[in-house]
Amino acid sequence: MYAYIWTANIDNLTAKTIKVEVAGYNGLPGIKITGLPDTVVRESFYRISTAFRSCKIELPLKRLVINFIPADVPKKGAGFDLPIAAAILKAIGVIPQEAFNNDLLYGELSLTGELRFVTGALPIINHAKDTFDKIILPALNNDEACFFKEKTITIKDLNELIKLAKGELETNRITKNSMQKETKTYRNFSDVIGQPLAVRAATIAVLGKHHLLLIGSPGCGKSMIGERIPGIMPPMTEEEKLEVNSIYSIAGLLGGKTSTINTRPFRAPHHTISDSALIGGQRVGEITLAHKGILFLDELSEFKHNVLNALREPLEKGSINISRANFHNNMPADFLLVAASNPCDCGNLLKKDGTCKCQTMSLQRFHRRLNGPLMDRFDIKVIMSPPKVRYTDLCQTTNLSSELIRKQISDALDYSKNLKTKGIKQKLNEDAKKVLDRFISSNTSSIRQVRKIIGLSKTIATMEHKEIITEAEILESINYSNAFTRT
Repeated sequence: MYAYIWTANIDNLTAKTIKVEVAGYNGLPGIKITGLPDTVVRESFYRISTAFRSCKIELPLKRLVINFIPADVPKKGAGFDLPIAAAILKAIGVIPQEAFNNDLLYGELSLTGELRFVTGALPIINHAKDTFDKIILPALNNDEACFFKEKTITIKDLNELIKLAKGELETNRITKNSMQKETKTYRNFSDVIGQPLAVRAATIAVLGKHHLLLIGSPGCGKSMIGERIPGIMPPMTEEEKLEVNSIYSIAGLLGGKTSTINTRPFRAPHHTISDSALIGGQRVGEITLAHKGILFLDELSEFKHNVLNALREPLEKGSINISRANFHNNMPADFLLVAASNPCDCGNLLKKDGTCKCQTMSLQRFHRRLNGPLMDRFDIKVIMSPPKVRYTDLCQTTNLSSELIRKQISDALDYSKNLKTKGIKQKLNEDAKKVLDRFISSNTSSIRQVRKIIGLSKTIATMEHKEIITEAEILESINYSNAFTRT
């Protein structure tokens, strides 16, 4: 008595195909699982045997050996329950031997025989869609199965699995399309009063994906602007949706009340976060959860020094390599960093009323905390002064709403695509080159900073629908890049 079933194992953020073999022979009834199973996989036989009893399926009095191929890859997770159960059912003759030979199964069993929600279903579907005829998953993973409806079958319990194997169950069972759900709504930029420079800087940051730092006194609107930036981000492509949802699927953040993600992620961790929680390890970190979206660090100066230093590599590469004694992970981390900080410990340095009482040593220590290589990663730095407004200004909204800004960004992106289609490259005119040369000669700027100034000026020109970069764009980009050094 022998049977096999195909399944998959999540390794890092990718899936790998695994073959589940079951063989039975005469001897003392029992079970032996080989192929580097973890504790959850070793416990699967107790769940499966109890589920069989609940569904009135009798196990023969034989010695069963379950083997995973390849044997040298660690197997982990409760998703092996369903393929093991299906292989046993084939081996004991409950379902036909030819059933599921070209299909992949993945799911967790409860003691009653019902299938529970499993994490990592979406990357498994994406991995198996070109190799197998069908991917069979729990019905509770229906939202993720909607990405590939033509290749996926969802079932509720073991009884439906048996009916499916015998051809007694409808195969096209996915009708719900969560991709059509309404997207999240964010707070509107029309609420921001008296900060036109910061709003423009946020628009440029989103358009060109330039990391943004807002510096200002408490209450001037730094967090207010940061929390509204997700509302002006361009929509994700289908490939980006699949990538982001795969990450959240592996992290166990899909299912239940959380459906598939259709808007760009927005992550705002507290300043007490540890470096391992931020960059990840055996669990998915915040920078990976912010992939293709925004990582907002409010009160940047309060974050630990080692936490901020851990951001330097992923900000440049768009990914993070994590090496530990027992594993090595390469995690995606392509995000837009938006940060907000006070100018000093008391926050009143920029006020002209003399309320800042910070000592010189305190100011130097505060600036050392924010200066250095991390600050070089911020393309745009904006000094926000407290706006002077009247009561009537507080009672009305501005004309510059998130909808208008989003339209402006969309038009600029279309203009940029049009330039690329025509093979036109944006170039600096002679006046712009002279301004940039004077800046380089009078400053000890790094090559990275100079290149970012040029890239930032191209983004500003794109927003203005210009092919030629003029002196105005270069001066504005220098002003954004050099703002913090003047405080």
